[in-house]
Amino acid sequence: AAEPQPQSLDIEWLGGYWKMPPCARTPESMATADALQDCMVSSFNSVDKRTAEVRAEHLQEVFDALMPALPRIFSCGITGVQSVSRIYAEDRLFCAFVLCRLAAANRLKEPSRGLRLLEQARELVLDGRAAAAQPSASEGERRRAWLERLPEAAVLSYIDRTFGSTSAMQGDWQSASESWSASLEHFPLNATTQFFKGCFHLERRELQSAECCLLKAIALDPDFKLPYLALGNSLLQQRRFEPAIEAAVACLERFPDTPIAQFIAGQAIYHILRPATVGPVRGAVAVVAVGGLHGEELAECAHHALGLAKRGVPEVWAKADERMLEFLAEPSLRSSLPREVVHVWRVYGWRP
Repeated sequence: AAEPQPQSLDIEWLGGYWKMPPCARTPESMATADALQDCMVSSFNSVDKRTAEVRAEHLQEVFDALMPALPRIFSCGITGVQSVSRIYAEDRLFCAFVLCRLAAANRLKEPSRGLRLLEQARELVLDGRAAAAQPSASEGERRRAWLERLPEAAVLSYIDRTFGSTSAMQGDWQSASESWSASLEHFPLNATTQFFKGCFHLERRELQSAECCLLKAIALDPDFKLPYLALGNSLLQQRRFEPAIEAAVACLERFPDTPIAQFIAGQAIYHILRPATVGPVRGAVAVVAVGGLHGEELAECAHHALGLAKRGVPEVWAKADERMLEFLAEPSLRSSLPREVVHVWRVYGWRP
């Protein structure tokens, strides 16, 4: 069948919504970093949707602005480097951004081509780079200069971030780390780079450094799922089980269908309940309380979480995971089951 032409497409708008903070901003409500984030950051994935209705006339303004763009998107098919360079020749930063996005799409199949595109994108940015403020400039002048360079810094950060993820996907973690450090020098608020840097530290088992980067990634982009999971893994490996549960729960509040978060929480509870002594136990779990639950209640909660993880990602479920599940389910088997060591499921994901 022939492909429909852009001019023949019927476009119907489904609607829209405002993403709103859960409460009004007041000086009292912004006393802490957590409170400030609650006032400023919204999530459609959270239980509390934090959205508000948009007036029809405002929606219509958005529709009217986007309507002419959609046929062009369907018709022009801008996927080639020459097309991008020609169409966006007068907007070097956007052109560099699109070239970088094309490079990200080539990271696995054609990494050499991707690296060439990244070099081309960087040259585009640097050729017209804005001048930095002079050391003698006033505070206002330095601020204006910084704001003028912000789009450039963001694009350079994206380029170095993609250099890094390309290297990491090829197994060159040291080069990846150097690129990610450069990315953060350009733009420290790049949440994805903070996550990637955290993955580097996890790979090196520099767990506290990983934790620091991952917490920054979560603070900068609370709707980015992978940092929660990587943070949970870092805390598990540090044997800080209650904070690992907190990281998993924070993830599940925004992303309820996340089997790896269930695995982190379930395993953390398993290690809390399993007595610290080496060797078999006599059918009992440790006398502890977590989140208001005790003993067998915790065991039941952990069993449920690990069961969800097993059903969600059966392809990575291992014999050690099954033994944890059996320990939590059957008190009569506990004396015959070995004590499992902490282990994690890798959660690296190379966001474009």
